[in-house]
Amino acid sequence: MLPNFTDLLIKHRWIWHLGFWCLYGASRAYSYYITVLYYERVYLEFMLLTDAGLAVLVYATLWLYRRFCSAQQYRIYFAISIPLWLIFIGGVISFQKYYLSSIPDIVNALWIDIYLNNMSKYIALFVVMTMGKYFKDNYISQYYEKEKKYLQSQSELQNLKAQISPHFLFNTMNNFYGLAVDQSTKLPELMVRLSELLRYSLYETNHAKVPLSNEIAYLNNYIALEKIRLEDTLDFEFDLSGAEYQSIEIAPLLLVVFVENAFKHARNVTNDVIRIKISLSIGADGVLHFEVKNNCVDAEKTIENQPKGIGLENVKKRLEAIYPDDLHQLVITTSGHNFSIKLQIHLK
Repeated sequence: MLPNFTDLLIKHRWIWHLGFWCLYGASRAYSYYITVLYYERVYLEFMLLTDAGLAVLVYATLWLYRRFCSAQQYRIYFAISIPLWLIFIGGVISFQKYYLSSIPDIVNALWIDIYLNNMSKYIALFVVMTMGKYFKDNYISQYYEKEKKYLQSQSELQNLKAQISPHFLFNTMNNFYGLAVDQSTKLPELMVRLSELLRYSLYETNHAKVPLSNEIAYLNNYIALEKIRLEDTLDFEFDLSGAEYQSIEIAPLLLVVFVENAFKHARNVTNDVIRIKISLSIGADGVLHFEVKNNCVDAEKTIENQPKGIGLENVKKRLEAIYPDDLHQLVITTSGHNFSIKLQIHLK
């Protein structure tokens, strides 16, 4: 089955670069053809060297575009890029005078005349390259925006199913019944936690982003309810560190998928202490570092038996749509009876 063309353009950025250089090569093909047929070898060497220098200039300009235009600092981009290209043109003319010094036509021509003759060609290339980059970024941005809206509309019920599953509620209510019979003082607090859990899932997750502090509170409520049935056999850690969470926002119900996954694995552990370790921190650069480790019966089989469309598969798609490209990194590691995930998200 042939891959979708749009997917190729989104997931394989080298196609854009290949297209650009093919167009440039096509525009230069006739010049190279004439040079090879009718001019001395030194002309060809000069053309190859200057085109190699141009390739360096193009990628330096693309770096400037990503650095400034991504932050909507267009004036700075043009203020740096245009002089850089004008200086490059001057460098090419000076190099031409030196490298082709044995050719009278080059030696006798005025430097400024050669400069002006070449300037329009290079500036046109700069404009085409900048417009192409702008078009490409907008094309990809619109694609991810549509994908994000689609996933958001399609995943609301899936999120509820994945995060507050009937099985989880059934176990929780059974545990509540046991606590009620024993007249445990824990029951009121846990009922409040369940109420908060349901309220958050039903109402707060309609927003594209929520405060990270709310998401952490949701995790704590979920963990408290899951720990009821595992108290005697659970070795659990939850480490929080880093910057203040109140001013930082995140897409809702991303992190809890991994926590739920750890507790799901824990249900299958027999004859051993259940070990779950969670760490969450925010760097000064606004990068979220989230890690979940747990033991399980067989890590490889755990991955194979993971239902498709919810859980890990669903959260991978949401991460790609909401935090595309270099904005997130997810690493899932399986080793014997150990399972771990490491997630980094650029939230600022």
